[in-house]
Amino acid sequence: MLKILSENNHYLQELNTQSRSIEVRGNRLASIHQQIGQILGVEFINSLPRTTKEVTNPQGKLGTSEVTDFSGITIICLLRAGLYVSQGVRSLLGDNPHQYILSNSADDIAINAIEDQHVVIVDSVINSGKTLAKYLEKVSEAKSSMVISLVMQEGFVPQIERHYPKTQFVVSRVSQNYYVGSGTNDTGNRLFGTF
Repeated sequence: MLKILSENNHYLQELNTQSRSIEVRGNRLASIHQQIGQILGVEFINSLPRTTKEVTNPQGKLGTSEVTDFSGITIICLLRAGLYVSQGVRSLLGDNPHQYILSNSADDIAINAIEDQHVVIVDSVINSGKTLAKYLEKVSEAKSSMVISLVMQEGFVPQIERHYPKTQFVVSRVSQNYYVGSGTNDTGNRLFGTF
């Protein structure tokens, strides 16, 4: 299933516009990516199971409340351009324990590390999906899986239902433009100042 969150979110549309501007780079671009990651990450939090917790209110009365069960969470950050998006997602977890895997290759992922985990794979751009497919194969035994990305190329959209019906995809936007940046146009270079 695919959710495109900017379709009905004007604030997210503004952040998308800023992130696409060639003039925006470095810390400013990193901050925008983190903000987008937080917005997209809410979908991950909402997908987690709920549990009942005893709560004492300010008057000292004991009651119960439904809360998110934050146990068994793994964030896989696809380096390097996915770093700040994943930090935005991670910030929503607060002090709850979780695994945070920074990865350059699906081979970085140990199968036993993701068993019985709710896994979220975070990237900045999904073009053909070749890299992502290797990660999704690795996490196929996870309790649940979600993919979060700033942008997805529209050519990948038909593959979701065909190849990944159990995985939820949450993106800020879908693009008709298939483009792999280089030099000053590359997202990673704009984030880290490497040209």
